[in-house]
Amino acid sequence: MKQRIDSLENRIKKLCENNRFKHYKWYYKYHLQIVSHICDKLVDKYPNANKDVVRVLVWLHDLGKIISADDPDKATLTEGKKLLESLGFDKAFVIQVIEFCDLIDSSPNFERAPLEIQIVSSADGASHFIGPFYGLYWYENPDIAIEKIMLSNIAKAEKDLKKKIVLPEIKKWVKSRFDITTEQNSSNLSNFIKESL
Repeated sequence: MKQRIDSLENRIKKLCENNRFKHYKWYYKYHLQIVSHICDKLVDKYPNANKDVVRVLVWLHDLGKIISADDPDKATLTEGKKLLESLGFDKAFVIQVIEFCDLIDSSPNFERAPLEIQIVSSADGASHFIGPFYGLYWYENPDIAIEKIMLSNIAKAEKDLKKKIVLPEIKKWVKSRFDITTEQNSSNLSNFIKESL
């Protein structure tokens, strides 16, 4: 299983590095590897989680975004299934992982999702508060008004904290980073200045 998962990671890494992918300069290193690292820590804390499912979801959950701007959710399911089958994953395992990918893309409530999805969703949301994620949005969108990017960053941070991050220890760990991110992206700093000075 480890060899197949390593092959999957290598295949996703190559896809991420294709310059037709908007985020090709950073996505593997500053997003997927961070999600993977957080998930590795979480599966140790949650021994009932299927570690192989979690590790495959790390590399597969954004496949559609990497290869298809038109319909990323559908691409994750269809191309993900083909990719896993081509790498020799067991048919029942492939069905389960693809079903979980579908739940990740469509779930309005991750708190009721299987534990493996909660782990990957929480790690995915937390990864945005580590490293250069929000700064890279500025870098990739120099033509968008600063205030619009700031509002977008706040909305993304709120979605991550309130919807995607469901594991309590990750929610607690991210809270101070969330506060800093929203403060840095707020156009009204008067409250901060009053409290600080």
